[in-house]
Amino acid sequence: MRKLKTPAVIIAFDHGFEHGPQSYPDVDMDPKRIAKIALKGGADALMMNSGSWEIVGNTGKLVRIVKLTGKSSLSKREMQEMHTTVADAMRYKPDVFACTVYPGSNDEQHMLRLAAYIKEEAHKRKLPVLGIVYPRTPTRYNERDVMYAARIGSEIGFDFIKTYHPKNSGFANVVKAAFKPVFASGGKLEHRDVYLQTVEEVMKSGAAGVAVGRNVWARDDAVSFLKKVVRIVKKKR
Repeated sequence: MRKLKTPAVIIAFDHGFEHGPQSYPDVDMDPKRIAKIALKGGADALMMNSGSWEIVGNTGKLVRIVKLTGKSSLSKREMQEMHTTVADAMRYKPDVFACTVYPGSNDEQHMLRLAAYIKEEAHKRKLPVLGIVYPRTPTRYNERDVMYAARIGSEIGFDFIKTYHPKNSGFANVVKAAFKPVFASGGKLEHRDVYLQTVEEVMKSGAAGVAVGRNVWARDDAVSFLKKVVRIVKKKR
């Protein structure tokens, strides 16, 4: 079993389920391509859904994160449901499991119960859980709401937390609000320099690292750009 050691760069690739391929018409969404980018670019971990892991072969030293829950953009209901059980996901040789909770949604309680089940089953197998904790409020990108989400992730016992980088604010108070390692979500595709500056700020704020998707694999120079992100997170110049 590989351990997720921080600081770390996680490549996130659940977008084919969460957003749909129509959202990325000019991007090659082949999971094998994403895995190659993560490997060649020096990422520490790769997070994908079970179906993607099914066609991806050897990933070397990459920490394998299997995401167990999902929600399509076709549904207006703000709720993630389990699409793969912990027992079934074991055949993908996971090192970490991931699931999502939306604090503030009408289905918050359902997702909390689901998180409790996933944590119990994962911890029985001595595997940690990455909790993707995204506020679902009208002010979901405000620092106050993101801080609250990070705290909730800590309180319910996730081993690692992934949440938003607040708009018009830094990441320091988000890290302070939690008592578990916090990864900053990559968010929407930004200008390369803007995103690299965000990574700098996040790491200076004490984050465990970044969990980035589009801001890496949606670029033509994905591998070289990922190497720049890794250098910042690892403080290599």
